[in-house]
Amino acid sequence: MNKLRILLGTTLSVSMVMMSPLAVFAIAESGTGDNSTTNSTQKVKTTSTDASSATETKTQKPEDVAKNAADLKKRLDENKATLKTKLDDAAKKRISGKCKASQTVVTGAETRAGEISENRSKAYSKISEKIQTLIVKVKAQNIDTTALEAANAAAKQKAETLAASMAAYKLTLTDLRQMDCVTDPTGFQATLEKARTQRETVKTQAQELRTYIDTTLKNEIKAIRLKLDPKSTAGSNQNSDTNTTQTGGTR
Repeated sequence: MNKLRILLGTTLSVSMVMMSPLAVFAIAESGTGDNSTTNSTQKVKTTSTDASSATETKTQKPEDVAKNAADLKKRLDENKATLKTKLDDAAKKRISGKCKASQTVVTGAETRAGEISENRSKAYSKISEKIQTLIVKVKAQNIDTTALEAANAAAKQKAETLAASMAAYKLTLTDLRQMDCVTDPTGFQATLEKARTQRETVKTQAQELRTYIDTTLKNEIKAIRLKLDPKSTAGSNQNSDTNTTQTGGTR
């Protein structure tokens, strides 16, 4: 029984610590910023981005290169079809002159998105495993776990939705980095706007998952703890909440 109580406590603590808010990814403004970027800086950034794209192409089979190029073109065409504001010649020229430097900034955002996606997946897996272990052990005590199982399933669905949105966002960042933005400034602008929208979606879904874990899932775990130990006082629960909040507040 003591081991089960310890498992309950650690499950609550892990859920607070692991699901930290999603970082806001910085994406370069393509055609709306000023012209402060120097030619020398643009040259260095352009060389770095082009070298990265060339390396990726060399490691792919010819048929894969052709397919990826066709898929990229299809996505770019779809993005351009959704662009609300048509670019005039001046805007196109401005974007073409600055977008290569912007692509290097996008590369950093793309890398960061991949890291966050992987870390979040590992974090949720730990939470899910602990909760599943808890469910099995609590069932062995003849305690109803229906509500906890339902909450866990809902959290899993939210996590899967977030993972899919993250993957879509990362793909859009990859498109931004790999495309020929100089010859297709409209495609670059349209894809940039798509990335911004996807970024907001990811932020919203990440917060929704965190809130669900912090409230519904956490409350179901606390309800199980009360069933195991009905003599638990409100004061001890409050202290536990305070400690958990302090732990989760350290980012």
